[in-house]
Amino acid sequence: MIYVIFIIYSVFTIIIHKKTEYRTNPEGDVKAIFWAFTKTIEKDIAPSLLVFGLAISLGTFHFFMMLLGMTLIAAIVILTLGYLKSAANLIRVGKFINVTVTILAFLNSFIDSME
Repeated sequence: MIYVIFIIYSVFTIIIHKKTEYRTNPEGDVKAIFWAFTKTIEKDIAPSLLVFGLAISLGTFHFFMMLLGMTLIAAIVILTLGYLKSAANLIRVGKFINVTVTILAFLNSFIDSME
């Protein structure tokens, strides 16, 4: 899951850099979804991915973490749509889901490690 998100983020970033001449030409023909998705990953989802990477390295990535990962993917979709439509309610819901998933994943990593 983390690798797929990273690959999609990398492809979108490469497309943005190519079309804006490495961000020196802001009038480049870049679709809004590219900007919204990269903003979502860079500003909102990066700490969650760090916690998920920690869970993988500690060996605590089990069924519950998989469910949290699916919920995180839903949060990515909600936040991206919220940034595209400038919908404050969608952004608020997406951030709430993201924070909740991150806290639960962090607690799960250490509770699982105590066994």
